Amino acid sequence: MDDYERMALLAQIAELYYMQNMNQADIARKYGFSRSKVSRLITESRDTETVQIRINHPLRRDLYLENQLNEAFKLKDVFVLETGLDTEDKNLRMLGRLGAYYLSENLSATSTLGISWGTAIYETSHAFRRRNYPQFRIVQIIGSIGYGDPAVDGPELARNIASIFSGKYFTLNSPVIVQDKRARDALINERHIQDVLALGHKADYYLVGIGTTILEHSALVRAGSISNAEMESINRSTGAVGDICASLYDQDGKFEGIEFNERVVGISLKDLKSAKGVVVGIAGGEVKARAILGALRGGLIDVLVTDDKAAEKVLEIHHS
Repeated sequence: MDDYERMALLAQIAELYYMQNMNQADIARKYGFSRSKVSRLITESRDTETVQIRINHPLRRDLYLENQLNEAFKLKDVFVLETGLDTEDKNLRMLGRLGAYYLSENLSATSTLGISWGTAIYETSHAFRRRNYPQFRIVQIIGSIGYGDPAVDGPELARNIASIFSGKYFTLNSPVIVQDKRARDALINERHIQDVLALGHKADYYLVGIGTTILEHSALVRAGSISNAEMESINRSTGAVGDICASLYDQDGKFEGIEFNERVVGISLKDLKSAKGVVVGIAGGEVKARAILGALRGGLIDVLVTDDKAAEKVLEIHHS
């Protein structure tokens, strides 16, 4: 290949990656290259100034904290945002961009993505670039909160992400929390819910928020899914520190024996932990540190997207 042909190839690869929003895996399949070769070609396109990038709002990452977390918990991947003096809302938007960056580099045109609910998932969804993936599937893996802002609830998130990817979405027509285990079991035995959860169990990736049980910061309490008094009682009796997919767990990631979890309509922590798909957990702020630590110790997530405040506190508690 002469210099002209090489530069033409670099330009074609760069066009697909930067302008047409194709990820490296898709480009590799298109050209019959390995993904590592596509990555090298993209790097070469920048080095040769075939592509010139101007960054207006860089995502600042703390590589030291990322290495520390990876050494401590052997994660598949970890992203730690440097927060600086930014506001909490801006930090959450940046976390969403980091989450979208990871998923965009790994999702393919035929992937299935399972999602929970919450503001972190909402921010991630808004950071996705539009793609034409008609076979792409979004699955709501827990029931609906049904209270507060519908934009951060599972059904609306599933619809919005499916629209961005031009894919299909599957929702659970059920509340996330019901009165007791008997009611939960009756709902899970409904054909539609069985079908959606079966698809969720086979997802390639899961995007989940990490919630805290601290009363004034608990999304479950704010949504009315659990009362202050009940959350206080559970915290005292079980040591619960966090929730993923509305199911509670303690600082070591143990969730067995917490009766509240038997009222959750959706994928269980046991099933999520044993799933073959990659579980991406996203949460930031020091207030989420114990919840994040429990998720890491319990092996409930494979990829962590967080910020430096949470990361520092997680490591401090873990090593104390």
